[in-house]
Amino acid sequence: MKLIHLNNNFIAQIPNNWDVKITQDVISLFEPLNGLGVIQFSFYKVQNADSLNLTEELDEYLKDKYGNINANLINDYAYFNIVSFSGIFWRYWLLRKAGNIIFISYNCAKEDINKEDDTIDNIIRSIEIQK
Repeated sequence: MKLIHLNNNFIAQIPNNWDVKITQDVISLFEPLNGLGVIQFSFYKVQNADSLNLTEELDEYLKDKYGNINANLINDYAYFNIVSFSGIFWRYWLLRKAGNIIFISYNCAKEDINKEDDTIDNIIRSIEIQK
């Protein structure tokens, strides 16, 4: 595992064979040779981050794309999984850390569902405030 800077405030650990690509305000992580999907991060500094209802915020964000959904809440993050009409599997998260809201998405082909779950979950769990 290697430590990477997601932005000025946060770091995470990713597998040694994964790459990072930054375009505008989106950080993309992926395994370039044999990877199945891409995980992307966007960070938002929000004044009232502690009072936001994360499931409602994620539901509202995804409503335009998927209609009415019901995101789930565990610990301090909301999440939702779906296979789109085009056959792409999507995982979405909305996390709250240190006054920031972190939007995360992961996508892969539906036949690759669950194949990178452990890696993706480990990356998300490794997110820390940079010291």
